Amino acid sequence: MLWGHRHPFTGTGLFPMASGPFSGYESAGDYPIHIIVRNGRVSLLGMIDNEGDKVIAEMRAREVPGTFGVENNLIVENAPKSTRR
Repeated sequence: MLWGHRHPFTGTGLFPMASGPFSGYESAGDYPIHIIVRNGRVSLLGMIDNEGDKVIAEMRAREVPGTFGVENNLIVENAPKSTRR
């Protein structure tokens, strides 16, 4: 489960024994968005309420001086269902 949320958040490697891009790291609190910076590259991880918050978080991360790239891995909790037929 993601830091107190109801949904599983797997595949990030944010757990001490997991393999992945952030192995050896673990969450530092119960926050909706975790920001991980490694060599100027920013990863946003977490669960948020709507798509607008996801876009704003990515825009703010790109505004930080010295940022070379932003990987937005935020999950929208109340995402609308797809209407594809």
